[in-house]
Amino acid sequence: MPGTLSLTLFAVKVLLLAGGVEAKENHHSHRVHLLRAQALFEARGVPAADVQVFWADGEAPGPDRAVVPEAAPEGAWLLEGTRLATELDPGPELAHTPWPGARPAKRGALRQWLEEIGPSLSPGDTLLIAVTDHGQPDPQGGPDTRISLWGEALSVEQLARDLDAVPEDVRVQLWMSQCYSGGFADLRHRPNTCGAFSTTAERVAYGCYPQLAARTDVGHFLRLLEGLERAGHLAGASDDALLHDDAPDAPHLTSDAFLFEQLSQAAQAAGAPLDTFLDDRLAAVDPAHPAWRLVAQASARYGLGRLAGYGDVLRALDRVAADRYAAEAWLARWEHALHGELKRLAEPVVRKLRPLKARDAKVAARAQAAQALQAALAADPDRASIVQQRAQVDRLHGVLDRLDLQEAALLRTAYLFGRMAGPAVLDAAGQRHLDELRRCEASPLFLPDPGEPTPEPRPLAPLSQSAAVVESARPAWLGLEFRDRRKGVVEVTGFTPGGPAQASALQIGDRILAVGRRPLAREGDLRRATLAASVGGLVPLQVRRGRQTLTVPVVAAPAPLPPAPPGLDQVVPPLALQPLEPGAPLPALGEGTPSLLFFWDPACKPCKRAAPHLAGWARARGAQVLAITGAPLADVQRFLKQARQDPAAWPFEVLLDPTGEAARLLVVEQTPTFAFVDAQRRLAAWGVGFEGEGPEGIPLDVPLAASPD
Repeated sequence: MPGTLSLTLFAVKVLLLAGGVEAKENHHSHRVHLLRAQALFEARGVPAADVQVFWADGEAPGPDRAVVPEAAPEGAWLLEGTRLATELDPGPELAHTPWPGARPAKRGALRQWLEEIGPSLSPGDTLLIAVTDHGQPDPQGGPDTRISLWGEALSVEQLARDLDAVPEDVRVQLWMSQCYSGGFADLRHRPNTCGAFSTTAERVAYGCYPQLAARTDVGHFLRLLEGLERAGHLAGASDDALLHDDAPDAPHLTSDAFLFEQLSQAAQAAGAPLDTFLDDRLAAVDPAHPAWRLVAQASARYGLGRLAGYGDVLRALDRVAADRYAAEAWLARWEHALHGELKRLAEPVVRKLRPLKARDAKVAARAQAAQALQAALAADPDRASIVQQRAQVDRLHGVLDRLDLQEAALLRTAYLFGRMAGPAVLDAAGQRHLDELRRCEASPLFLPDPGEPTPEPRPLAPLSQSAAVVESARPAWLGLEFRDRRKGVVEVTGFTPGGPAQASALQIGDRILAVGRRPLAREGDLRRATLAASVGGLVPLQVRRGRQTLTVPVVAAPAPLPPAPPGLDQVVPPLALQPLEPGAPLPALGEGTPSLLFFWDPACKPCKRAAPHLAGWARARGAQVLAITGAPLADVQRFLKQARQDPAAWPFEVLLDPTGEAARLLVVEQTPTFAFVDAQRRLAAWGVGFEGEGPEGIPLDVPLAASPD
């Protein structure tokens, strides 16, 4: 009967691997994936003795798996951006996983098992290596990527050496769903070796999570498993995943990677751009080639529009990048405003916050805090504004999720175009290698069982619609430069050239007291009011000028896109920074003196530890240190009041990044982050973290000053 077919026709050994690094990172989904794979092979008649699981710490008794058993409480979004989100985050439970017969996911154990089974394998047998796990990129940026094991890692080169224990006439098939898995396509140089991969050597993969209440069927591993059920071999399973994996993976086969590599080399040798070179060869491909149908299906499924060749893919990727850049810029502004409002709502709850260690206590306190914030929101006079900000944040997150998936889908179609055009550039040896890879990929693991028909997923909205959705979330803008005074009042300090404020009757030195009838009562009120304004509408500003109080209308314009992050050796654009002390001049950047931009936060313990060492490091290089933070002014002042009791502990000039624009421009995702800007304002180096006596990632050969102070 279907699902119980014997595998006696095929000799298969299966290695199932989930290393997980350590208990808190070995997510529950890894276990789900391996159990599903075990069930598949059992249903297909593979003897249990021929399926070996390598799981985290094996059968060791300690915790080895991260589980989040409860769903987030209703209203949990109200904690975002507040201390409550971090202080009341319960984190996962660390559970022990009884798994009789499982071996530890360590390189030594893997190598020992390969040495054990190697002599028992005969010519034509198959060894399937299935990995669901975290992965790591090649530290050198190449294809020698890593599989995360338990407390260690396994590189492409190391696995190649360990496979020496398997005879070369045994077929080795790779089912790899970890991040950066595409690097393992390089194992094609080993005879009779092929695979299906979730992504490229440069990209992460998806489907790893600890939450039991989350969706449980995400990612490449499960899509490939379902494809194997239907097709019985890797080639068909990978093409199935290409159409049904609704995570931003880039499923492809070893043969796809080989053909794209050959096309790239041939185009380079011909001195031609890859897109025109590939598309010229694509023109000679038979319209009945099965990959054309896959391209059409993928285009319809993921809303990609008509794709006639690789040039179309590149142009679509450019559109995705442009839409993503704008969406991320507007998201940063809406989130900044929203988190400011949520921090205000959370202040009464934060004041009552007590340190909690027990996980159960944090779960209960988080639910209580969310309930309290829901009540506070319902009674808040600014509720409509907060709800609007939340709606824009959700909308932009939805667009970004869709763009991520469409970008991945475009990469999938790029492999398909390479699949069709690539054979034209192969010599006889290359064609033999391609034939070997395709035979390996199409070699059956078991007899197929179509089972239930695959439900047709709902197509994504067309890529062409993303720009309109992103544009509708573009905030309003006044082109006004100002500094915060007390209780929300701001003082006009300048105008953006060509902006609407410059064209109004505002003057430098004016103090803005209110927007319409709404007084500015808190820091950030003017920014939030501007965001909420209608583009093209009048924003009436109540202004104090000397002893006069007058109303100055300003036409709200659509916000201009901020500049793109600079690359290394590129000039750093102007940074939207403010001095800590009102009226103080901003330090010069790039006017003959190198600068180390130090992005920090009052709650960042590594930032505090780094400070004394950082001062000496900068002095030795004749550089000034600019300590930049996006934290609220009150938090910064409290921190500095304590830190400056010892001037050596914090000897830096502090600058404020009130809208987060400087952090966004220099891709600051965590603190401490450092950007070394040379005397000509060029970005010379960039790094995250502090190691030893200097910023991590900043090369040691950043020049020392000739005569340090």
